[in-house]
Amino acid sequence: MKITWLGHAKVVLQNEDTTMVIDPYDESVGYPMDTPRADVVAISHGHHDHNALETVPGQPEVISAAGKYRIGSVKVGAVSSFHDGERGALRGENLIFVVEMDGLRIGHLGDLGHLPDEDQRLALRDLDVMFIPVGGNYTIDAAQALEVISMVQPRIAVAMHYKTDVCGVNVAGLDALEALCPVQKLPGNTLDTETESFSALSGIVAMAYR
Repeated sequence: MKITWLGHAKVVLQNEDTTMVIDPYDESVGYPMDTPRADVVAISHGHHDHNALETVPGQPEVISAAGKYRIGSVKVGAVSSFHDGERGALRGENLIFVVEMDGLRIGHLGDLGHLPDEDQRLALRDLDVMFIPVGGNYTIDAAQALEVISMVQPRIAVAMHYKTDVCGVNVAGLDALEALCPVQKLPGNTLDTETESFSALSGIVAMAYR
């Protein structure tokens, strides 16, 4: 299984029979538009930087509502949450995704805007990898992200939704998180779960988007 971060909140999960894309953005976000053909697309909410379904090749099944899904060998749980700390009054609702693929549990928090409640924390238990927004403004910020990581305790927490040299979204950079805790910067944008380096990886990491 391969886990690829393509910038912002766009993540690709791929095994031998299924390709899943989470939160595809449109070209205004600034990252390269190199989306693979997908069997399933998961969309955390309707904003343009997470909901550009038209950019994904193929005729994928779309997950955009809370519930439990199965696509081939892949199980997906979509859990309701909010895009802000006011129970959605400012920016609406958000979905948290928990994907079970090849014996691993992968979490993707979308544009989470608050600390998770008990039910959400329960859904996020035993994660091998968790993609978490850290850039603030529209989501939780770096300090809140650390609180979430402490609550959930994934083996690997991958920072996402932060400012880079190409990102056009008004969010803080990775330096806000680095000022609070050690962040291991990985040289590439893909984790191959079959490798020894993945097995040895833990803590908070940042991936290159290309």
